[in-house]
Amino acid sequence: MTELEDHLLKQINQQKDYFWHHVRFSAASEIFPKDQPISVLDIGAGAGVFGHLLKENFPQSTYSFVEPLSSLEKYLEETFGQESNKNNAKNYEFSDYIVLLDVLEHQEDDAVFLKDIVGKMSPGSKLIITVPAMPMLWSTWDEKFNHFRRYTKSSLRSSYAHLDVKEHFNSYFFIEMFLPCFFRKL
Repeated sequence: MTELEDHLLKQINQQKDYFWHHVRFSAASEIFPKDQPISVLDIGAGAGVFGHLLKENFPQSTYSFVEPLSSLEKYLEETFGQESNKNNAKNYEFSDYIVLLDVLEHQEDDAVFLKDIVGKMSPGSKLIITVPAMPMLWSTWDEKFNHFRRYTKSSLRSSYAHLDVKEHFNSYFFIEMFLPCFFRKL
């Protein structure tokens, strides 16, 4: 078992208390309509924390996932149902929103990875991406969890610049963590 897989499996029991998932959920879900059902595909779902928060805050929503780690895939199927597993989906036309929450940095070729995802999306669906920021904050944490990179706004933008997508928002959030992360690195 990799350190990443072990870390994600531990989140199953810690999901209600793990602040980072709540921060990411709040940032990602700001654009979700409050008054209508939505369909969300969580690529790289990990322990499914986003799915739990989605169901809790948007009870009319439909949650599905793609998770490459088999131990987590099994847990997610047991939790959300086998029909929610979209690992073998030929397209993602069933989803209004696709979330990649701290997934892109694990891809050796992020541009090819995004091209595949965008190619499976239906027109009008939205892709929400969060990534670790600031290459200067690169640390053993990134190495431990098999990151290939950290991003700036412009480097993230360059990963999808070749695609036929319209950017709606590109920003840093949780900026108050910059100094603690910098000191942790030191």
